[in-house]
Amino acid sequence: ARLLPAGSILFSSRAPIGYVAIAKNQLTTNQGFRSIIPNDKVIPEFLYYLLKFNKNKIEKNAGGSTFKEISGSTLSETEVIIPLDINTQKSIADLLGYIDSKIETNIRINDNLLQTSLSYFKHKFLSKTPNGKLNEILIEHAKSQIQVNQAKKSCGNIPFFTSGDEILFSNTEISKTSSCFLNTGGNADVKFFAGSAGYSTDTWCISAKGNLTEYLFLYLLTYKEELQKKYFQGTGLKHLQKDQLRNKEIYIPSEDEIAAMNELLIPNLKAYSSNFIQNHRLKRLRDYLLPLLLNGQVTIK
Repeated sequence: ARLLPAGSILFSSRAPIGYVAIAKNQLTTNQGFRSIIPNDKVIPEFLYYLLKFNKNKIEKNAGGSTFKEISGSTLSETEVIIPLDINTQKSIADLLGYIDSKIETNIRINDNLLQTSLSYFKHKFLSKTPNGKLNEILIEHAKSQIQVNQAKKSCGNIPFFTSGDEILFSNTEISKTSSCFLNTGGNADVKFFAGSAGYSTDTWCISAKGNLTEYLFLYLLTYKEELQKKYFQGTGLKHLQKDQLRNKEIYIPSEDEIAAMNELLIPNLKAYSSNFIQNHRLKRLRDYLLPLLLNGQVTIK
């Protein structure tokens, strides 16, 4: 281990290669990271973005037969363009940093919106005795004909949900209203989006009657562990047993309960979806500006 000063840059030299971070305080690091201490010719924040921009170039030069690794010499010998003017470096880092800061703020806001909504659901409904079955409120959307690999080749601003952690973006609109998206294979998961969305053939898109879609999402999210243990079955890859889930006993709120809860849940989850889309656009803007700024094709006035 090695003690590094604040402002040092960490670059992961083993899988996953290319993770970059700035040390805000003194810290020790291990052999999985290459550490770079900026000299007086470059500011740490600019160096951070410079390494992010050159990640693929650096990774192509990784050595090793079993496990790929970036050596210190490979990292130090990578050719990059660095503006000599510190003020130019600062302007570039400040702009990109502002975008990243907004992205992180939206992530924190969404975490709070989701936790607030979940807390309300658990407080009001978790102890309620079931009075119906899921299929009494369930709306099943049409099965998608789009494979994940097809969606990966497209580019757009409409979120495309899959039976995995990854959320893609395309121009394909299948669902137009607030919907829940459930994995049908692998591990149980449920996602939510208020607005136009697409989804893959292996994703079950559902919503609920009577303004209960937000309630349905929070219910399924709360019981995600039970979904995995009870409703995913199979000897190899486990699959969601839809018929069993349709017959799951649940508590169906009264009209008064629905009206009261939706005063909180609908605005919360609408804002959650809006922030998610905004972050997608911010990431695209950042990734578009990054090479232009670092190559000098765009300047900041």
